Amino acid sequence: MSDTTIVYSPVPEPDVRTIADSVLPAGFQLECVSKEALPDAIQGAEFLCGFIGQIPTDALVSASAKGLKLVQLMSAGYDNFNLDGARAARLPVSVNGGANAIAVAEHAIMMMLATLKQAHAFDSEVRAGQWRGGPTGATRWYELYQSTVGIVGMGRIGQEVAKRLAGWDARIVYYDPYRLSPEREQA
Repeated sequence: MSDTTIVYSPVPEPDVRTIADSVLPAGFQLECVSKEALPDAIQGAEFLCGFIGQIPTDALVSASAKGLKLVQLMSAGYDNFNLDGARAARLPVSVNGGANAIAVAEHAIMMMLATLKQAHAFDSEVRAGQWRGGPTGATRWYELYQSTVGIVGMGRIGQEVAKRLAGWDARIVYYDPYRLSPEREQA
């Protein structure tokens, strides 16, 4: 009996490949290929995984007919994949929804703080050899502490932002076409 083949793209760094090989179940082989090699490589694979990009519809249909069973995108969305081609091939496609939610939430808060504290202006002044240029009191300072913060979209990322703002005693208001349960809103 031959191994089940997982094609992964793009080719990972050697240390990442070592980790992948260490957790690969018995009976599976991992073939890592460039994006350019994908259309040919998937013709003998059962699974396709990675940050894949566009694959021509005819290659997906052909691979599906030869045994490709699933496409697992490492991204949180489908926006950089030939979803119409996968539909034509009757291939299920899954994503890692929310995989980067914490990193994006932390970045959003970092940007809030940078804006409130005028980090860009301070950086420019310090690089120019100045510290707190202008007359005392000329610059308005704001704090995140006890501020009202509006969040547009209360999916995984929005909820992670809200959770992290709790430490600042921020009042959260949000807009989302789907309202959270009262328990989630309270949390």
